[in-house]
Amino acid sequence: MIIAMHPFDSPFGVLHLERYPPDASGRLRAHDGADLLILQEYADLQPRLPTHPRVLVLGDQHGALTTALAEVAEVTAYGDSELAARATEANLHAHRRAAEVLRGLPPPGAWDVVLARIPKSLRLLEAQLAALSGQLAPGTPVVGGITITCTSGGVFHCRV
Repeated sequence: MIIAMHPFDSPFGVLHLERYPPDASGRLRAHDGADLLILQEYADLQPRLPTHPRVLVLGDQHGALTTALAEVAEVTAYGDSELAARATEANLHAHRRAAEVLRGLPPPGAWDVVLARIPKSLRLLEAQLAALSGQLAPGTPVVGGITITCTSGGVFHCRV
């Protein structure tokens, strides 16, 4: 098990997540408020979802979303970052959980819910949404979250 300086207390249990590459200083966390917000929204949706739903996770930065949900859902994580994919795979392995971790555009599939870290690049968001267009059944929940850091040092959590 990974021992991290900052355990992540999610609605699906406490996780000990590590960044990739690991942060030697111990100051940087592998999760943030947007991860927690998205998981709380998912927990609220859970009673309306199938028993073991198919979940597509977009842009999981260090695997917090994917690792938290891997025991309660069939999770496929997609991202455009090799470092994020490696972090996700390492955290899944450390917690003895399994999920599909893919690189490239979101794969086709019949998703019960989509969870997304909203990317900073609007072009990437447009590409992700275009790839999903026509794949989602009407009424499929899409939950997005973003953490915005201001130059003044404040952090704002926004619901999208």
